[in-house]
Amino acid sequence: LDQFYQAMVSPHARFVRSNNAWIEVIPTERTINRQFKPLAITLYDWLIRPAEETGWLNESVDTLVFVMDGAFRRIPMAALYDQDSQQFLIEKYAIATTFGNLEIPQAPPSKQLNVLAAGLSQASVLSILGADNQSSTIRFNQLPHVETELDGLQATVQGSDVFLNAKFQKDTFQTQMASAAYNVVHLATHGIFGFTREDTFLIVPTAAKPDQNNSDPIPVETIDLNDFDSFLRPRKATPLELLVLSACQTATGDNREVLGIAGLAVQSGARSTLASLWNIEDASTAQLMADFYRAVPTMSKAKALQQAQVELIRQNRQPTVWAPYILVGDWR
Repeated sequence: LDQFYQAMVSPHARFVRSNNAWIEVIPTERTINRQFKPLAITLYDWLIRPAEETGWLNESVDTLVFVMDGAFRRIPMAALYDQDSQQFLIEKYAIATTFGNLEIPQAPPSKQLNVLAAGLSQASVLSILGADNQSSTIRFNQLPHVETELDGLQATVQGSDVFLNAKFQKDTFQTQMASAAYNVVHLATHGIFGFTREDTFLIVPTAAKPDQNNSDPIPVETIDLNDFDSFLRPRKATPLELLVLSACQTATGDNREVLGIAGLAVQSGARSTLASLWNIEDASTAQLMADFYRAVPTMSKAKALQQAQVELIRQNRQPTVWAPYILVGDWR
């Protein structure tokens, strides 16, 4: 970390008090100029422009690491907008995020990727037994682009192992995660990121059902933070280089899901976590992930993500598609 810059904004500022409005107006083609850009410009002028005008941000800086707190946790910094240059922040700098103490491992990251990838593309249903012994269900939609995403990953990263739908079983996944052979785990499945250990989980099929109609919701169970702890305890000496949480669904409209992402990242012991602030039901996820994995062996993870996001910008994709991806932890 070469330099540290602190930007202070009054807690009474309208933007901070209305941070959920930022999420509500993440742009469509109809709203980008009328609603979204004024907010993106305001935040850029608060946080970035003073550092540029004082010379702290200059041509020698290529990566920004944001230490996020409070109302800013849910804001995709990549989408801040420089009205002068007509550029999004991600077009000017690679970006990473941390939610607490910034601890960077001394050893440089490995550029040899050995990927364990698992995903669920089918519609699913989770049964929950409440404290009053009353059962309820949560239904999850299909994720039709997950199969394309994992196929692209397997084609991009030689030797990666992929487990899709019925092959993605909790016991099998536990065995595979404990193996030091993998330094990257990529999960493309629904998840809920809540405030407690039990409220933060990913879903996996309960059992293979080859005779089930593919359109019927399949029963699923959860992998929560306690499971992650037990899964990864055997390999504390060889932590993951990267944990990728793709296609995941956030739970509530406040900061809790972002804290859940941070908790999962810490619990995994991964040096870096790539996640999304909201669910993106779009084929562009597969493209972004393929571009990211293609680039990361030759550059930092932050720059690889930047390159993938900028490519979508060049294709005139809206920020709602590329902005929510955040890299947490070691950006190298």
